[in-house]
Formats: sequence, C-alpha cells, structure tokens
Amino acid sequence: QPYPTTTGVRGEAVLGLSDATLMALSHYEQGHYAQAIPYWRESIAEDSTQAMSRLLYSICLLETDSLPQAEALLNMLSRDTGHTLQGPTWWYLAVAQERQANPESAQQSLEHLSTLNEGIWSTQAIGLIK
Repeated sequence: QPYPTTTGVRGEAVLGLSDATLMALSHYEQGHYAQAIPYWRESIAEDSTQAMSRLLYSICLLETDSLPQAEALLNMLSRDTGHTLQGPTWWYLAVAQERQANPESAQQSLEHLSTLNEGIWSTQAIGLIK
C-alpha cells in the first residue's frame, strides 16, 4: 500500500485544507519560499480569513526580499485581532520593518508585542527593546 500523500481529495478530507494550501505548505516546509508564493496567493484568494495562510505567505515574501508586500500583509494581519497569531504577526512585522531600515517602526512593533501576553514571542520582544 503506497504511503498516503497530503494532496488531493484525501488531504482535503483529512485536514480541511485546499490543494493550494497543501502545496504552499509543502514548498514552505522545504524552504522553497519563492515556489510557495503563488500557492499562498491562491489559498488566500480561496479563503481570505485564514490567518495562518496569510502569516506564512508574508514569511515567504520576507524570505524572498519582497519586503514592502510582506509589511503590508503583516500590517493588515496585525489589525485583525480575531486570530490567535498576534505574537508571530507582530514579530515578523518588526522583522520586515527592520530589514527595510526602519528601526523606529520595528521598535514600536516590538514594544507593542511586549505588552501582549504572547509567551515566548513577547519575552523575545522584551529582550530586543532598546
């Protein structure tokens, strides 16, 4: 019996994820960020409420130096308080700002993160506040 894959009908039935999301995750997990980007776009077009898809898409944008797009997506995600990914959202927003030579904004993002109760994310932010 062949090993089950995470794509196609079986993956959708088991995980409730679309083929696009599964392909995006597959590329993401292998560190193939550029290849993951079109699949994240498709995944988000199918269901824009998926905070995890938007977060991982923004990380792929960061890792491929699409910094303004990553920051814009993370800014939108940071204003959507209806998800449980506030810690990594604010962390990667600070990363995007820092990589664009905007340390003041990065510090503000870290300061905001330090006020949230986001476990290790908040603890790390506190350690980086100047």
